[in-house]
Amino acid sequence: KDFSIAKDGTIAIIRSHDVAIMKPAKNFTLQTIATDVNATFKKLQWSKSGHALAFFEELSDDEIKPQNHKIYWYTTKDSKLRLLESSAIDSLQPQRIVLRKGAPAATFSGDENSLFFAVASEAVPIEEEKYQIWDSATAYEYALNKYHSTMESRPKLWVWTVDSAQLQQVSTLENPSVLLDATKQYGLIFNPMLYEPQYEHYPPADFYIRDWASSEQHLLLKNYSTAIGMMGGSPDGRYIHY
Repeated sequence: KDFSIAKDGTIAIIRSHDVAIMKPAKNFTLQTIATDVNATFKKLQWSKSGHALAFFEELSDDEIKPQNHKIYWYTTKDSKLRLLESSAIDSLQPQRIVLRKGAPAATFSGDENSLFFAVASEAVPIEEEKYQIWDSATAYEYALNKYHSTMESRPKLWVWTVDSAQLQQVSTLENPSVLLDATKQYGLIFNPMLYEPQYEHYPPADFYIRDWASSEQHLLLKNYSTAIGMMGGSPDGRYIHY
């Protein structure tokens, strides 16, 4: 159904109900690392070195949106498979592990000891309304506010450090959007709704630099544009340009 090739040529393959590792350098030997006749595996993601593999399992449909998932982390050096499931972690309940839109479902940190993923609360069903209630206190006008939903329901970025089994929230309710640097040690967090309502197509925001390991943050830019191309970082993660 799907496959992904690591830096050293090792191939991860999703078959009907399992995930396997194929090693061309070792006469194409095949090793099954996860199997479940009722499972739907997806989103294979190798680390940069090819020493770690992450993938998701879609949980059975409980008629609650968004769809919930498990995350698997496999290391090639010791052939260990670790599992993260929101229902087994107090800090994640009652939230759900979701697939990010417009970004990889999972992202390895620069040292490949941690994994970034998204978590979201249960979505409130959108019902057909017989009439509209426009509230002047909301950031957006009625139609746009309905499309963007609320900050509470937007997916938030978390990081999982496997060796220490530590989980930490990266984006927050106050600053739900995140741009990670090249090393994945720091992130730029901001709230695109902070200055709404306003007239610009790309809203301004206050940008904070956040060290996700220590949870420390400080203000970098105030009332600055979120437009594409207005900000970036160096390949080594040492500099930010704007």
